[in-house]
Amino acid sequence: MRNSGCMKRILVFVAFCGLTISASAQAGGDVWKKRVAPIVAGASTDYEKARAIYDWEVKNILYDYTFKVKDGETAWIGHKGVCYAFCDIYVSLATACGLEAVTIGGVGRNGMKSDGKAIHNWVRVKTERGWIFVDPTWGSCNSHADRGSNGGKYAEYSRQAEMWFDIDPQWLIFTHFPNDPEEQHLETPLTEQQYMGLPYITPEAGFLGWDAGKMLRYFLNNPGVKGPQICAVPNAMRGKLQLVEVPFRLKAGQKYTIKVRSQLPLGDEWKPVGDTGVYAWTFTAQAGKSYPIYLFDGNRGTAVVILQ
Repeated sequence: MRNSGCMKRILVFVAFCGLTISASAQAGGDVWKKRVAPIVAGASTDYEKARAIYDWEVKNILYDYTFKVKDGETAWIGHKGVCYAFCDIYVSLATACGLEAVTIGGVGRNGMKSDGKAIHNWVRVKTERGWIFVDPTWGSCNSHADRGSNGGKYAEYSRQAEMWFDIDPQWLIFTHFPNDPEEQHLETPLTEQQYMGLPYITPEAGFLGWDAGKMLRYFLNNPGVKGPQICAVPNAMRGKLQLVEVPFRLKAGQKYTIKVRSQLPLGDEWKPVGDTGVYAWTFTAQAGKSYPIYLFDGNRGTAVVILQ
């Protein structure tokens, strides 16, 4: 009970911080204006400025695995920080070039801690397209590439960066649960119990053709279902594979058909469906087995859908 109380106090503190302007921005407005000027020099719209700041940060700030750097100023100088430091930098730069941005406090689930309870921060920034969500920590090209041993140089991991800018709220809720329900930006906010019942699915699924709203409704109506797991889709394959028809859940002994649209060769089990570029694979599901979709372009790249 004592630990639970501490957790509640921490979450309340983070939520309070999320409603204030960045401490770094308040302390050194002119300094941050000088820093942001070259970053947004080629941007003409608020959306372009928001993206330019994000692109700069995910290429230049590493995650601090000592968990000591928690403010934007220190992270800027050392090019390393934890999630709140990432958000502090983003909000400071955004504020300095005239954008409205706030840090959001809550919890999240990722590959390192997938139980959905890890304290986390991300950003909401206003552009001419309205409010958009940004997670510069998870978008960092260097966060999980090699833990910073590349000396801060840009790691080619733009697939990860693409996922966490301008995130559809219906994808975001699969991995991010804010302390303030209004920060979900959903027509009907989820309860914590509903969030905890969702599987771990990232916006990568959207790049492969799945509809966020339909997927969210399915799993809300089927709590506890594990759902498909999307593994890394190499940059060279982005846009060359679309999951047209894939069941979210399989039952052993029943026959299913998976349909995809692919511009690259598939395995022998896939058969063309007319001249539409769609291929189908029919199989009988076996308990506990994974059903991967492999693409081939010289080097084998993989999009894996695990169905249970």
